[in-house]
Amino acid sequence: MMAPKFPCVACHKNVCNNQEAVQCDSCSRWQHCVCGTNISKTLYVQLTQSEHFAWTCSWCSPNLEPEEEAEDESPVQIVGTEEILYDAMPSFSFTIPMEVEEPSLLDEPVQAVANVAAEFQINPRATTRGRPLLVDAEGYSYGIHRRERSGVTHWRSTGVVVMVVVVADQW
Repeated sequence: MMAPKFPCVACHKNVCNNQEAVQCDSCSRWQHCVCGTNISKTLYVQLTQSEHFAWTCSWCSPNLEPEEEAEDESPVQIVGTEEILYDAMPSFSFTIPMEVEEPSLLDEPVQAVANVAAEFQINPRATTRGRPLLVDAEGYSYGIHRRERSGVTHWRSTGVVVMVVVVADQW
């Protein structure tokens, strides 16, 4: 059996292209998101849409557990801490400006375009199993996720569920 090309640092199994995994910035090794990264599916989608994010694997991240004390060390006694703490604190004074110093904050807010009809086309037997496929004007396609008795159809495109109500008797 061949060794994995990209082994996960936690489970040592191969990280495949279709699996959710992140690459360590320190050692450039990979770790599955489900192998103790604390990265949820939602966060993973957000991170993959950003240009770069910093992440370190479980091997390279610092150990946050306190180190055990050596047995031969004796406890240290600190005397006169009140005087040291109060003398070491610098005094600060500041004023909050009343005028806006960032000119972009004064700009008019961008108005969102509302009530724009999206253009969709339903192809009744477009999938390999002969099921309907919803295609928008941009060319993105959506498969059926769920149909309700009320006529509402939930469509799915690569993990994102979109609710579209089709006003028609039949496709």
